[in-house]
Amino acid sequence: MNIVRRVALTAMVATLGMLTSCMELDTRITFRTADSGTIALEYRIDSRVLEIGMFDRDATILPLPVGRRDFEHTVAAIEGLDLRSYRLRERDGVTTVTAELSFGTSEALAEFFGRSSPALVESAGGETRFRHRLFDGFPDGVGESGTRFSDSFFSDASVSVTVTAPSEITNRGSGERSGSGRSVTARFTAAELLASTEPVWIDVTW
Repeated sequence: MNIVRRVALTAMVATLGMLTSCMELDTRITFRTADSGTIALEYRIDSRVLEIGMFDRDATILPLPVGRRDFEHTVAAIEGLDLRSYRLRERDGVTTVTAELSFGTSEALAEFFGRSSPALVESAGGETRFRHRLFDGFPDGVGESGTRFSDSFFSDASVSVTVTAPSEITNRGSGERSGSGRSVTARFTAAELLASTEPVWIDVTW
């Protein structure tokens, strides 16, 4: 790679980092049964990110379903997945996307999150276990420069996942259990995820 391309790519990464510092990704997975339920998503993103490479409201550079068409294409490709609601709104430079999907099978749930972020449901002995990998982690660490980068550019970015079960949760990994005992919420800053040397999983049993 020549020096011009290297400088250009460095500038692009820095620019995207500054723009995505204002980003919150919230996911709520609610099980009605071991094989069915809903996925509620809410993204709060710096509106300037959506404008980079965007030719219409349904095309962005983000590796997330953002536009209505993104979600419609996703559900059309996955049997047992339906889009129940969708909304996009902008205020004070922040775009908020909310969507709710329903899944009729555990296979549809797994396919929605994909191989890079597996969502696994296992039932045995009267118990159901749900595991969802949020982040692969960096086994060798990101180093001092990577830590400085995440602290500078992703200081306000965060991810949260809430899992609600049809009955009381008997075991959990990371996250706080609600007063009802049926929900667990795990929250992470982007810096915490980038600093992880091991995969980060949500692990819930009911």
